Amino acid sequence: MSVGQVDDQGNFWMLTLAGTHKMDDIQRDPRCYLYFINPGKQEFLSVMGTVEVLNDQQKKEELWSPFAKAWVPGGVEDPDLRALKVTPVDGYYWDTKAGVIVAGMKIAVAALTGARTSDGGVEGRVKP
Repeated sequence: MSVGQVDDQGNFWMLTLAGTHKMDDIQRDPRCYLYFINPGKQEFLSVMGTVEVLNDQQKKEELWSPFAKAWVPGGVEDPDLRALKVTPVDGYYWDTKAGVIVAGMKIAVAALTGARTSDGGVEGRVKP
């Protein structure tokens, strides 16, 4: 599943189908975690949020893309198509300042020498 949109309030939006195990899980407990990784740049973001399921045709059309057709053969008019809105309640980010190569070299040197190292990365809590 991928995020189709992040709105001006910081909510994450995506499409899914009703009747899936995922929907059963959401009905039992609407809390969720989203993880975003850009391994090439060593950038990471984790977001804790609450999921809301909407059957809003206008929102589904707004989120629709040609890639969605691979998972939703019935198209944007499919009666089982739903929009998921994740409202963040907490988050944490981390990335390297110097880039993946320098960070990797520092980690390798630390592993060989036993010294503790820092890559000078940037990290912190994200509060909505």
